[in-house]
Amino acid sequence: MMAGQHFTSQLCVDAASEAKMSAFSSQCRGRTAIPTGNPQPGWFLEQRQTCEFRPGVKTTTRADVTGDFNSKYTMVMRSPPDAAPEMTITSTWIGPCKPGQRGGDVIMNGKKMNVLD
Repeated sequence: MMAGQHFTSQLCVDAASEAKMSAFSSQCRGRTAIPTGNPQPGWFLEQRQTCEFRPGVKTTTRADVTGDFNSKYTMVMRSPPDAAPEMTITSTWIGPCKPGQRGGDVIMNGKKMNVLD
C-alpha cells in the first residue's frame, strides 16, 4: 500500500537477479540493522539506511520487517525514519519463476517490466 493505494504485483527473483539487486542496495551507506527476536516466523527486524543516489541528494529510510522470508513477510517503510508509515509491502512466496519469466521481471497491473533493464 502506498498513499492509500493498493496493488498486487509479482516479482521473479533468481540467483543472478538477487545478486544484482543486492549490489544496487549496497550503494547505500549507513545501514544499520537492529534485529529483535530470531529469524523465524514472527521475528522482527528494523533497518535504517541512508542512500545517496547522486551527490548531495540523500534519503534516510526505516524499514520494519516481520514474518518469515521463506513464506510470507511484511515490510513497513518510513522516510524520514520517525514519520508515519508511507508504504506497506506484504510479500508471499508463491513458487519459482513461471515459464517465460526471467529474473527481475515484475508484473503489476497486468503489465510486465524488468527492474534490471
